[in-house]
Amino acid sequence: MKRSVRLDDAAMAEAAAEASAQLRQYLPDDALTRQGSVQTIGLAVVFHGWEMVSCEAVDGEGRGRRT
Repeated sequence: MKRSVRLDDAAMAEAAAEASAQLRQYLPDDALTRQGSVQTIGLAVVFHGWEMVSCEAVDGEGRGRRT
């Protein structure tokens, strides 16, 4: 989508939800979990052009915190 096109709230929420869902699939990966006591947190960041429209920290247990 072109930067000149304004995203509505529904489109931004959908993009953020898709990004978080992808992270929740990747975080349980063995390559990440075998690090022992290290806690891995994913960061789902959605940009529209150069503008950050959403940022959410997602842990491996599926919890998220939007900033």
